Amino acid sequence: MRREDAQAVAEVHGEFFREVRPASTLVIVAGLLDEDMLVEIEAEAIINTES
Repeated sequence: MRREDAQAVAEVHGEFFREVRPASTLVIVAGLLDEDMLVEIEAEAIINTES
């Protein structure tokens, strides 16, 4: 993400997750693949399909 967007991203993250604190990392980079991109989000999940 861009340095100037870090505060806004952190605030929205806090509003969305509230009391839940998932593992996360914010990384400031010189640029992303597309100059119109503000942030890149990568997620992984484990879903138990057994009931």
